[in-house]
Amino acid sequence: MANYEKEPISSILVLKIVGILALISVMLALPLIWLSEAKRAVERVAREVAQEHAAREEEEQQAGENQEMERQKQAQREAAQESQNRRQQSSSVARQRAVPLGYRNSKDQQASDWPDASRFAVRHADLPVEVKLDDLRWEEDQLLIKLTLTNLSTTTRFDFLGWEYGAVQSMPLPDWPRLANLKGQKFQLEEAKTASNEKPRRILSPGEATGTWLAFHGVDLESLRLELPASAFRGPGVLRLEIPKSMVILKAAPSVGVKILPALIELVKPGEAETRIQAASALGALGMEAAPAVTNLTLMLTDTDPLVRVAGLKTLGQIGSPSRQALREILSNMGDSNALVAKEAAQTIDKLRPLTARDLPALQASLQDNNPESRRFAIDTIGGLGPEAATATPALVSALSDKDASVRAAAALVLGKVGPPSVSTVSALDQALQDKDSAVRKNAVIALGRISSARNSARDSAKDSSKDSATHSGKNFAENSAENSPEAAMLSLIRALNDDDADVFATVAAELSVKGRLSDKDVPNFLEALKSPKPRTRAFAATALGRIGADSRPAIEALGGLLKDSDVQVRRESAKALARSGSKAWISLAALTQALDDPDPTVQEPGIEALGHMGVLARAALPKLVKARKNPKLHDAANQALIQVAKADVAPLIKALKNADGIQDRLELIDLLGKIGPDAEEAIPALSDLASNANLRSTRDAAAKALEQIRKGGKAKEK
Repeated sequence: MANYEKEPISSILVLKIVGILALISVMLALPLIWLSEAKRAVERVAREVAQEHAAREEEEQQAGENQEMERQKQAQREAAQESQNRRQQSSSVARQRAVPLGYRNSKDQQASDWPDASRFAVRHADLPVEVKLDDLRWEEDQLLIKLTLTNLSTTTRFDFLGWEYGAVQSMPLPDWPRLANLKGQKFQLEEAKTASNEKPRRILSPGEATGTWLAFHGVDLESLRLELPASAFRGPGVLRLEIPKSMVILKAAPSVGVKILPALIELVKPGEAETRIQAASALGALGMEAAPAVTNLTLMLTDTDPLVRVAGLKTLGQIGSPSRQALREILSNMGDSNALVAKEAAQTIDKLRPLTARDLPALQASLQDNNPESRRFAIDTIGGLGPEAATATPALVSALSDKDASVRAAAALVLGKVGPPSVSTVSALDQALQDKDSAVRKNAVIALGRISSARNSARDSAKDSSKDSATHSGKNFAENSAENSPEAAMLSLIRALNDDDADVFATVAAELSVKGRLSDKDVPNFLEALKSPKPRTRAFAATALGRIGADSRPAIEALGGLLKDSDVQVRRESAKALARSGSKAWISLAALTQALDDPDPTVQEPGIEALGHMGVLARAALPKLVKARKNPKLHDAANQALIQVAKADVAPLIKALKNADGIQDRLELIDLLGKIGPDAEEAIPALSDLASNANLRSTRDAAAKALEQIRKGGKAKEK
């Protein structure tokens, strides 16, 4: 291997290499140096920016602190100023909302500078406090005002310093309550002369209320304005209330009395309903001393508000007799559509009783009222006056034509009570008997009955005054009318027996049945009624004829004819009437004899009684009477009749004795013959045979007794 010798590296080359390497190193180091410098420059700039920002923040913070300090100072200055204003200018700042009394809904609140204390309470605009005026009264020379303050908060309590004199006397004047009239005249708050037991609370819990009384001197009956500083409950501004004159008067009335009468009279004049009602109530408390108010109170009775009418009526009743001048207006409310008004009107009338003839003009005027109930009540009231109301007769007669049936009925009834009867009155009532309303006809009947009863006393006086016929001929027309009217009334009553209504008929019958009301003068009228097509009319006419002694031939003949009537009641009443006629009924003997064949025992029985009253005149009816004994319903009546009738001929009884149906029948016939007495002499043989030969001792004893009666009676007859 060949050895090559190394050539030595020259120093120049080395230097070049080193230089190149150094250059390269420098070139590589320069960016790093630059970057480092750049970093340091950035960091320096960042430090400067941060320092500048910190300085600015420090400046802003300092400025904010300075502003807050200034704001706090300003707030303190404003608070101080507000406090000063509250004390010095409280009289000019009203901070309140008005709330209608009786309501608690926030929507009812409204802004008002001087709300009416009679209708509103006031609430503070910023605090949950409400104040209302509860009462006013005069004591000595002071006006006392009662206020109620309520804490409306549900969570917070507050202090109430008070408004009364004792609470504010040591405070600055701006903290005192102030009272003035509308003219600006101010009244001094002072200590109440009359101590109140009610002490205001000083700390009010949530929902709690307290009352306080304020006393002012020298106040008149006028509208007032009351300012209440809110500083009493540590609030700003004042609360204001206007006390209207009406409230001052009404609240003061109980304590002032009659001195306030003129003011109360003014308040009941047409205006606000509530004020009029309260004024009327205050007048009522004065009683008769409020008599000067009657005229104005009368105006309330025509008000459209029923509560106003009720208040007026009640007060007139409390005033008493001086209210009679309003009688017509009171009566007009009797038929009010409102039940409360009508009831109060009736109670007021009751308080004015007793009414007298002096009240007749008002009562008669009420007959023209539009309300039928008022007209009816007026008529009833007139009727209560009796004969004193005679002058009202023409008005009552006119009322018989009223369009309302209840009014006509009332008028008909009252015409029988008032004044002396007259032919014109009877004529009007007779016309009322044709009224389409049965109640009117019924009351007309009752009135006619009362008028007809006057003829009883007329008959008595006629007997006493029969001394001189010339006296009668000298009577004036009115007296003659008074005498004729009862007779005319009776004729109308008898005609009314033909009314179709059963109730009216019953009323007529009752009136005609009053003892002593009928007389023999009425016989012709009842004979005419016997021809009525209505059975009940014919039946009652027969009854009436029996009561008044229908012993005239026409009456007996007519009654006999009715024994064949198709209606059993007519036949029965006719038979009863003939039974009352006694022996005079023989005129209808044939009809009565035939009536014994009537299918109804209630007709046969009074017919048998009538035949018995005829005695021997009824001889022709003996066979039927003997036969009637066999009917259990007629047995007793027939036996009684035979005692009288068989005196004419005992042969039918002797025959019946021989054919007797059993022991009891035989004993009764034996007894009848004994009771007939000497007129039964023809029966002695038959009775003697029984007395001697009868199987039963009872029969023998009865026959012996009968024989003794006949023979004894015969001897007495001979003597």
